Amino acid sequence: MIGKRLSVRDLVETLQRDLGFYEESGGGVTFTGGEPLAQPEFLIEALTALRSHGVHTAIDTCGYAKSEQLIEAAHLCDLVLYDVKHVNDRRHRKLTGVSNRLIIENLRRLAGESTPVWIRVPLVPGENDDSESLRELGEMLSDLPKRYPVWLLPYHVLGLQKRERLGMPQATRFETPSPEHVERCAEVLRGYRLDVLTREPK
Repeated sequence: MIGKRLSVRDLVETLQRDLGFYEESGGGVTFTGGEPLAQPEFLIEALTALRSHGVHTAIDTCGYAKSEQLIEAAHLCDLVLYDVKHVNDRRHRKLTGVSNRLIIENLRRLAGESTPVWIRVPLVPGENDDSESLRELGEMLSDLPKRYPVWLLPYHVLGLQKRERLGMPQATRFETPSPEHVERCAEVLRGYRLDVLTREPK
């Protein structure tokens, strides 16, 4: 394990060095992880500071957080990247170890706010890419008060390498889905009148 402790001031001073790059590229700062809302006070303070400097900010969250903290963070950033792994609660528990009820409830609450949201779905072969799972996902997303772009993320094996370096037990290995399979899944979701992306948005 490597890393160092930073105050919000330290972080913002470091990020400010790239202000010219953000302005030239149209980019900004994305808080990801792990889960940025696992440190909500730090996240909210950092978002507030970056906002005062005019930096475009985004958070990448799984939505498993206190609703009030998620909404406060959303009000302070320009974009929320929201991961949805499975709509079926039983299968979500199997995949992640926790219920998805808070996650879906938070997504519905977020849909009542003005901050733009991109839905991100990590596509895991045999776990959430079957017709039933896609149908449940399409129904849930199309029932939201707003229609958000949906980004399908093909499963990759980078996490397995991290586990090896940390000396953790091997996890189940899945095959990375082919571009053709990802596109077939996208077509199912498009049947619910959703804007589905299979490549990273620019």
